[in-house]
Amino acid sequence: MTRNVWIIIPALLACACKKDEAPPPVHSTCEALDDRGITNRLDNVRTDDQELFALDGHCLEATHSLTTGAAWGVRFAPDTPEGETPDFHIQWYFWAPDEDMDLLVTAPTRLSFAEGCAAVPQGELCGHVDDNSNDDANDDVDLRGKSGVMSMEIVETDREGVHQYEGELEWALYGVDSADSPEVYTSPSLRMWATFKWAHPDGNW
Repeated sequence: MTRNVWIIIPALLACACKKDEAPPPVHSTCEALDDRGITNRLDNVRTDDQELFALDGHCLEATHSLTTGAAWGVRFAPDTPEGETPDFHIQWYFWAPDEDMDLLVTAPTRLSFAEGCAAVPQGELCGHVDDNSNDDANDDVDLRGKSGVMSMEIVETDREGVHQYEGELEWALYGVDSADSPEVYTSPSLRMWATFKWAHPDGNW
């Protein structure tokens, strides 16, 4: 009996310690979006290569959402002074689903063609990263999403049946060698994680 008591007490103390652990600090970019009331965004964006892409809990604003056929194109970028080009942006294309589902990352045949994702099939996610630090504001593909998944969940629906979504993304991105035909993936490469929050623009929110 005594032995059991001594086993239970440390377990209880361990549980208490876990509850007392402080949550990780919120990144300043997330606080800035909170202050502006921005709800369409990517939260807690992280990469496994900080030298290549220094994102460590950052939050990015959805700067525009446009339809291209049946798909939505949504662009995320860091907060940038008006009239200036963001250092980078992340561009996704997907169909807005009517049920919770996992969207599988896919890519167009021509990897370097940014708009090639506009024909993304239903149930898939197509996207890229454009590093604008050394070029103009045109939408270029510097890193192409090759594989991964986003678990898309409907968190709210308006009276017209339009949805708000949240999802957890993990995907692998690679550089593109456009000298070959067909184009192929090349270095550099990285993995990226993020939390997706987006309300369908047609909704009455």
